[in-house]
Amino acid sequence: MRYTQLRAFHSVALYGGFSRAADRLNQTQPALSDQVKRLEQAHDTLLFRREKRNVNLTEAGEGLFRMTKQFFEIEDSIGEYLDHSSSTITGSLRIVADSALHVTDAIRGIVTVNK
Repeated sequence: MRYTQLRAFHSVALYGGFSRAADRLNQTQPALSDQVKRLEQAHDTLLFRREKRNVNLTEAGEGLFRMTKQFFEIEDSIGEYLDHSSSTITGSLRIVADSALHVTDAIRGIVTVNK
């Protein structure tokens, strides 16, 4: 099982269809469908009942959706935790050079200049 397959499955279940999930994930519908199909084949389990333009979760799909919901909520929490835990270096940096040409590429985008 791959992360992309779980993300594809979760999005289809969450948004109620392959096309809507593909739009949300900025992917094509066939690519998303292929990811879910590979997940189903790898585990010999049907996760969705496909009827014309409607998809409904099977019992196995409902169980997996509960788990992926927790998984992606925890993933979001981890990202928020790491964002708040990051240490930002602040202070002053004094650079002496005989020409700005020598250092501008090295410090571009790293240092904000206070004027």
